[in-house]
Amino acid sequence: MLGRGAAKAALGRGRDLAKAKDVHGAIAAYREAVAADPSFAVAYNALGVALARAGDLAGSERALLEATKVNPRWADPWVNLGLQRMRAEDREGAAQAWQYAVER
Repeated sequence: MLGRGAAKAALGRGRDLAKAKDVHGAIAAYREAVAADPSFAVAYNALGVALARAGDLAGSERALLEATKVNPRWADPWVNLGLQRMRAEDREGAAQAWQYAVER
């Protein structure tokens, strides 16, 4: 584990790459961020969103669920998980994720 500073730097690179429409570059940067600090829920959330944009719904779900494990009281990954599940046509799963988001 490299630490939060390295994770924040990688997250920043990932955000820049995502803004530049380089989703695969962003995914690599977000993976670097979670490797540097496995307790960084923001990086897992960003990774989950990027993976969904790349069409990797299973990977997206894993990353978003990890974000909810790291910080269960943060609603954003639950909201994003609901969106990802809607893309996968899992309406019941989406409703459940959004309910968890409301309860946070």
